Amino acid sequence: MNHFTVDVLFDAEADVWVAQCDALGIATEAADYEALTRRVWAVAPEMYAANGFGAQTDNFRLAFRHTQEAHAVA
Repeated sequence: MNHFTVDVLFDAEADVWVAQCDALGIATEAADYEALTRRVWAVAPEMYAANGFGAQTDNFRLAFRHTQEAHAVA
């Protein structure tokens, strides 16, 4: 079974959640985290097959890694 990491962050300037998985060629965004994960799961099987990992129905896992940025106020 193949495992892929999807990096997730909130872009405060654009007020949007962003997901990226270089191995699968996924880069997408959504208004909230739940919509974002649904969007990734919707496109992941097609991208899995398109990148030569196997058929869309093959088993694979996605791990969502959320990175939070913070800036210190001086």
